[in-house]
Amino acid sequence: MISPTIILAVETAVGGGSISVLRSQGTVLGQLADVSRAEDLLTEIARLLADCKVSRDQIEMIAVSLGPGSFTGIRIGIATALGLMSSLGAKCVGVNALEAVSMSCPNESATAVLPVGRGYFAFQDFRHAEPAGQPEVVNEEELIQALKSRSDVSIVFGSEPGFASAQLKLPESFVVTERLSTLIGRCAVMGGGTKEMKPLYFRYQGVRRTSSDRGSG
Repeated sequence: MISPTIILAVETAVGGGSISVLRSQGTVLGQLADVSRAEDLLTEIARLLADCKVSRDQIEMIAVSLGPGSFTGIRIGIATALGLMSSLGAKCVGVNALEAVSMSCPNESATAVLPVGRGYFAFQDFRHAEPAGQPEVVNEEELIQALKSRSDVSIVFGSEPGFASAQLKLPESFVVTERLSTLIGRCAVMGGGTKEMKPLYFRYQGVRRTSSDRGSG
């Protein structure tokens, strides 16, 4: 199967959001941050495409984050991606942002971590690039305790965790420096993601193990 030539990646669920334009080999043509406002997103996408000298008709795949993160942000990203898919006739792929973060790790075992706002974090275990558990949402103290019990795996932070990582005393942990939208796009190029646009929203319940609360917010 021939890979799409141009991929537009959209992430509006974590932090200020970001968008990226990539080639099928994963090469980044351009990216923008702080783009999660619904009323500005299409304008920012048009600006990025112009900066990359890419026309809308050249987009063959749209990769969008399904979460975890802000449910409002997730909905904005999915709605925008589906609208563009309809108008452009492009393929649309939804990506678990934690899966995209985990694929930045060269090792077979990894735990991906993302801040989801208000002092909470989502994390998920992966083995051989496949999920080895369900995503969980925890506070900072719970996250530190959970990661300390994972001393035999690599810990991959999708962005700066906001606390002193030295507390963890882990042999292998690192922060991904690329935009999350770029990771989303690369994950889709490598065959990750799904055609089902179901939000991955997880509500903090004040306990270590949480259950997904999809479709509510």
